[in-house]
Amino acid sequence: MNNNFEFAGLTTLDQNELMEVEGGIIPFLIGAAIGVTVAHYIATH
Repeated sequence: MNNNFEFAGLTTLDQNELMEVEGGIIPFLIGAAIGVTVAHYIATH
């Protein structure tokens, strides 16, 4: 169940970040890193 929730969260973040790629790759990478960190925290707590 955590895996499904994690995947859904990352998918939502990816969709939001893809809309902002025109602003630069750095914000995209930062957003992706935050998404992975949050998903990992949720999956392990």
